[in-house]
Amino acid sequence: MCDPIISDLSLPRGESGKRRRKGRRFIQIENATSAPANPACENIIMLITDGAPQRYEKVFEKYNREKKVRFFSFLIGEEAIDFDQVKWMACNNAGFMVHIANMADVEEKVQHYIRVMSRPVGKDAALTTLNDAMWSGVYRERLFSPRALVLEENDRAPNKTYAQMNKIASKKEDSHRRQEARSRMFVTTVSFPVQSNGTFMGVAAVNIPLTEISQLAAPMMIGGRSYYFMLDRNGFVMFHPQLRAMEERQDKSRTHKPNYNNMDILELEVPEDSQVRKLVLKCDNTEPKQIKMLFASDSLDRVYPQSNEYYTECVGPNKDFVLGLAISGEDNYRIRQKSDFAYDTMDMSWFSEPSHTWRIHPHWRYCILNDSTTDTKEEAFKTYAQQMKDEKKLPYRCDQRKKLVERLLFDMKSTAPLKGKWTSNEDKMQHHEAHVVYFTSPSGMIRFHNVTLKNFSYIDITIDFMQYASTTETFQDKYEHFIAETNRKSVDDKYYRRAIRNDGVIVFDINYMSKIWYKEETMSPFELKENATMLYSAYRSIKLGAATLGVSGMELGYDALVKILSKHGCPISNETKWCVLLDEHGYVFFSNQKHVTHYADFYTKEGDRHLGKWFGKINRVAQRAMELLVEKKYYIKYKYLDHQAICQKEKSATMAASRAETWLRSLVKLVVSTVLRLLKQFEAFTAFGIVHNIIQPVEAYTSSFHDIRESYSCTKSSYFYFANRKEPRSANDVWLVDNYKSERPCGSSKCSVNMQASFVENTNLVMVWINQDQGSANCYDESQCPMQNSDIKLEWKMEANSSTAGWQIPEDERCLRQDPIRPGGYYRCTNRTRESEEGMPCSGVSSLSILILSLLTVSRWIL
Repeated sequence: MCDPIISDLSLPRGESGKRRRKGRRFIQIENATSAPANPACENIIMLITDGAPQRYEKVFEKYNREKKVRFFSFLIGEEAIDFDQVKWMACNNAGFMVHIANMADVEEKVQHYIRVMSRPVGKDAALTTLNDAMWSGVYRERLFSPRALVLEENDRAPNKTYAQMNKIASKKEDSHRRQEARSRMFVTTVSFPVQSNGTFMGVAAVNIPLTEISQLAAPMMIGGRSYYFMLDRNGFVMFHPQLRAMEERQDKSRTHKPNYNNMDILELEVPEDSQVRKLVLKCDNTEPKQIKMLFASDSLDRVYPQSNEYYTECVGPNKDFVLGLAISGEDNYRIRQKSDFAYDTMDMSWFSEPSHTWRIHPHWRYCILNDSTTDTKEEAFKTYAQQMKDEKKLPYRCDQRKKLVERLLFDMKSTAPLKGKWTSNEDKMQHHEAHVVYFTSPSGMIRFHNVTLKNFSYIDITIDFMQYASTTETFQDKYEHFIAETNRKSVDDKYYRRAIRNDGVIVFDINYMSKIWYKEETMSPFELKENATMLYSAYRSIKLGAATLGVSGMELGYDALVKILSKHGCPISNETKWCVLLDEHGYVFFSNQKHVTHYADFYTKEGDRHLGKWFGKINRVAQRAMELLVEKKYYIKYKYLDHQAICQKEKSATMAASRAETWLRSLVKLVVSTVLRLLKQFEAFTAFGIVHNIIQPVEAYTSSFHDIRESYSCTKSSYFYFANRKEPRSANDVWLVDNYKSERPCGSSKCSVNMQASFVENTNLVMVWINQDQGSANCYDESQCPMQNSDIKLEWKMEANSSTAGWQIPEDERCLRQDPIRPGGYYRCTNRTRESEEGMPCSGVSSLSILILSLLTVSRWIL
């Protein structure tokens, strides 16, 4: 952490660069503290080390003679022996030194520095005012909740057999009872020193969930591509739509990432140009910053280019936060009401049957709901709507969200006639196997209509439960509703973001993990006995002029689409004539090859999993076709850097040593660990504890100090490809090989194909035709036509030096790169002398204790 207020200092064993690095930390603090003194803050340096070869007395004498900067040292490890040097640095610089031998010491000792830092607060507490509130960074905390919450992890039960689902449900019911009193949320803390008659008594603090702060920045005011974000006073991101704070473990559980609360804005606003290294945000909007950046989906399977203009506003009297607004170039217009909403004109029929026809965003608070007795948020809001109508004004509990509430009411009124339109078209929906139609608005409202398809069942009654009862994989044995179960978050759902970023076209998307079942045994169009149809969605953004009103779409049966395409040029065929539809990122939406399955691999071993795969990974022919699509600019290639990635630690392999060497190493380790355990007992000055510790050592949480995670933060990169519809094209551009020639993707093999491509008008799709020439053979035989190394690929790899947060910044710039993005406020720090603290303890370890314990240990082994 390279912070002018709190800084760490690593001391490498080599002499080169030590004094330069150490002096730089003091210079940083000196430059940052040219501001009024304030008792609420201290300048400190923290040293976390396993030892120091010297005291660096000349450095401290030059830069910290008046001891304005406190120095705290943490000696890590059971084998650490440089007690004297590390202790001297702390004791002679108004700090404190502790020894962290194991994980048990972490909880006990790591916060000793807080006691030392609070010393001047008590003396100067009378100077504290309301403007001296201290705001923390973001962290994850357990908060009291009066009712079970829908957590940010989206912890839904997986679809397994009925027996397994019932078992999971019973566990979740018990889990929800436990969560009522403790729910994990991301929070920030505001605190004040408490004083009585000039005496420091403690600290009063309150935790504020970030959801409460982020909702003050209503997304419906700024357009679909634009977004708000917030930085703390150190320049770290508090909330941002690209912040992926949760890590999914191998056992499917989720926890926060180790770097979730110290992300730089430029690590989330990933530029198209990797040479862009700084994004300066100083709350001065006279010349807004502009960056062409890459916006990634939550699952990191899609990346969209967009151009942002950045506006910032410092928040609070001491500029504790920066509220940022990234305005996309495509969001220049939005709609707004000409006047306040007339509550007496409300019609309660807009809110009929909320459980079947409409939803609101489950994580947004439209009103300060007292809904512990209601079943859903929709029912609670309907109650408030009735109150609005009766009182002809907005209730007090909804006043804080007035703009959001009035936009929701406007959307409910405007979309109320949709139900009649959808009902009158149910016959057409039956014919095209469209069973869900919906409209989503920026206010978080979703209106939808269901049609039960006559020839289908929504529960698989043919599955052999016993066959899959013991599987660890998930599979589907009942339909999950597109809106009511899987996509309730409206503007935060994937389909909404895709529609907005594919402006003006219909987006086709496979729901390949969702399906419905035929009532009678049916062969799939791909000639497989699957007795089910996968589902797909078609949706697009709806606009009034240049302003976005929302997204409208429907969910349909995939088999019906296959039959339509078979009649219009893409019949189910063998490998000689391959017809493929690719989406805007090169994923396969349709393939006309026989035996293409839409079931997961573990469920059936038959068929090929083309659908949903990235085209360039299917086989060598597809790989070559993708190369030509990029070469002909059907797709533009982008490199995306994921600075929030998690890498797995490699287990090191050790070679067997000689017995004598192993015995000696064990002996040394035992001696050192015994000394340290005795040292802990000497701190309490109890002779009984020393004897007891020699006879029976106390077990700690772990035998050595180490991170129990099997992963660490790193940077990964991958290339992505986005459809280039803006490129003007002629009729000859459909041929991927110039002069109408055939392509030989397999080298010396007999394979020879001609390839053509074209955009499907008004959609996000690219159609690709691959036809084998007469006499061509072995094109799809992996032994004859294997995949080759290619620059056109989609795979994640770890970047060099990616374990460092500033991996792309030169060494001399890494600690300085944070400064420009800080808010323009002063640093509230105390620049007082430390004479009043002379004689106060500066360490829990004394030199005399070390000497005595060493003699005792040697005597023990001699005897």
